[in-house]
Amino acid sequence: MELPRMLEWDSCLEVPVSSSSVRGCGWRAIGPRVILHPLDRMSEIFISYIHEDHAVATGLAGFLGHHGYKDVFFTGNDWLLYAGEVWLARIRQELTAAKVVLSLFSPASVTRPWVHFEAGAAWLTDKVLIPVCIRGFTIDDLRIPYSGIQAITLTDSGSAYYLLRSLSKHLRPDTTAPPPFAQSDEGWRILESKLNAES
Repeated sequence: MELPRMLEWDSCLEVPVSSSSVRGCGWRAIGPRVILHPLDRMSEIFISYIHEDHAVATGLAGFLGHHGYKDVFFTGNDWLLYAGEVWLARIRQELTAAKVVLSLFSPASVTRPWVHFEAGAAWLTDKVLIPVCIRGFTIDDLRIPYSGIQAITLTDSGSAYYLLRSLSKHLRPDTTAPPPFAQSDEGWRILESKLNAES
């Protein structure tokens, strides 16, 4: 059953309605199935970005979810950040729990303190920090300390696949690398449209 567009990129798990795991979870009924979002589970991937790059962050989270990485935190996901939460405390929790931090660097974000603040927190806590360059910002534009970290300029399916292989190495070291995906891959097509959209 195809999910409605509004739920397309939510970090959710689809389970049968009869599942006992429904109890105590946030859920929304969709036909004969239920969509669960992981209220009590911290994310393994944290996406750091500024508001202007929200569309790319959303597309990236969806692309990763499409390829099996469901535990992705980014502040624009209303399923993962709730009204009334002290968001700085929640961000600290998620950064602490995450194994990989993807810092989105664009011409706008590199001039703002927020991404650097979160990247510094990742570095100090020994997280894998991957600078992801977008919107015309490239690896060559990175300055120290980021220039000393293997980064990605996310522009095409090859760089997106490189990101998937890197995540597999860091998060699933005992499994084989994922095979390349087709140009028609739905997750990639949506991410590509976000990358190519005007900021």
